[in-house]
Amino acid sequence: MVLKHEKFFALPKWALILLIALNIVVAIYAYTLGDIFAFIGADLSDAQFSEIDIIAVVQIVLIAVTADAAFRRTVINLNRINPGKRIPNIIVTAGSLIIMSLIGLAGFILLYDHNLTGLLAASGGVGLGLGYVFRDRIADIVASVSLQTDGLAALGDYIVIFEGDERIPETYEVIQMEHRLITLKGTTYGLIKKFYNNKFLELDYINVTKQEPNRGFRRHLTISLGSHCDSEKVTEILNLAMECVISKNKFFRNWYLCGAFDLKGGHVEYIVRYECDPNLDLPKELTNCLVLNTIMLFLKAGAIDLTSSPNEAGAQLDLKNRLTAFASLGFLAALNEEDLTYLAQHAHFVRTSAGEQLIAKGHEAYSMYLLLEGRLEVKVPNAEGKSIAVASIWPGDIVGEMSLLTGAPRSADVFSGTSALMIEIEKDDISPILERRPQLIQNISDVLAQRAAHNERVKSGADQDKNTSENSKNIAKKILKFFFNK
Repeated sequence: MVLKHEKFFALPKWALILLIALNIVVAIYAYTLGDIFAFIGADLSDAQFSEIDIIAVVQIVLIAVTADAAFRRTVINLNRINPGKRIPNIIVTAGSLIIMSLIGLAGFILLYDHNLTGLLAASGGVGLGLGYVFRDRIADIVASVSLQTDGLAALGDYIVIFEGDERIPETYEVIQMEHRLITLKGTTYGLIKKFYNNKFLELDYINVTKQEPNRGFRRHLTISLGSHCDSEKVTEILNLAMECVISKNKFFRNWYLCGAFDLKGGHVEYIVRYECDPNLDLPKELTNCLVLNTIMLFLKAGAIDLTSSPNEAGAQLDLKNRLTAFASLGFLAALNEEDLTYLAQHAHFVRTSAGEQLIAKGHEAYSMYLLLEGRLEVKVPNAEGKSIAVASIWPGDIVGEMSLLTGAPRSADVFSGTSALMIEIEKDDISPILERRPQLIQNISDVLAQRAAHNERVKSGADQDKNTSENSKNIAKKILKFFFNK
């Protein structure tokens, strides 16, 4: 594709051939008058125009036009052969001016019989004066040539400029390039900035588009945690959070880097670097928000103390605190504090190692798992009978909820993708709560039905609200039958 600033006018091939033919015809006619080059014998200094003088002027004009047309056709052919290193329009314009100037200067000398040394000296003095007057404009044009010929910037490129004393990176798209100006549009707020070309070259910037293939926008955020936190565990959670973000969002590239990088006043600074697709043009505030939300969820699931000192947090590793931290998930949202306290006294932790099978499809096992740390994988057999992962389960997710509440057989095989820590809740743990408060059955059924309707809307876009009430009744019947055989 040829961009707007790369286009330039050139005569078609047939017109160039016609010009060459006209040059030959004029040269033949000039030969009948004495010389094949009429301007050798012509002289306009006497202010008397003869036939050979007119032919000489026509011949010089034809030579200039033909040379310029041949130059432009040559550039077009070169650009076609090597599209990766196109000669820009500004170079073509400069080349045309040079051709016309040189041929015009030669014609002036030949036709008026002036002294070449004196003419060059006079034109040099005028050139110096004009150069000084238009020095800024010339600098911008030269900078434009440098930008385009050296491939420093082009239309559609994404530029990261480091602004201010703190070198804060801001991303812009190149939307217009002129002989003197380059116009940028900010990807965050859409603000338009114009720079003179020579001033743009002085900026501290990186052309992201010109980086190696598949390189995107690299962004980062920092998190400060107390030095009492286990830095190795924190780094592991940060890496897992980025795996989750990348798997769920197509505009994140498969590159990230997490770890501790500084210690300040009893706090450890952690940095999370990641890469975004430059073609999707998302503001960094949005991508940072997505990353930070996932990180905070995973840190909470991993019982990482987010306060400034361990004394303020209390015991965060006990089961009750870790269970109540996710009281809004699944059917737990229907329970009150008393119910959660009872559940915490009877539920228990489960640890698995990488590759260990947690759930087998079709088995009857009346329990569910709340994943706190690590990653689980849902696997199905392929055509060769080998299990392959088709989905991931992340910290804060619940597995096996319907088996716990309705006795439904396990619907899939689930393995530990990494070492994992979960809270397992069994039928016997929840049964006394339902016996004491049977009205919870309807509340739990409503929660599950509403979540199922929401998932269906996200998946298909269809309105499922009209079926929510009926689904809730069906779930309530299954719970009653499973727990109380009613």
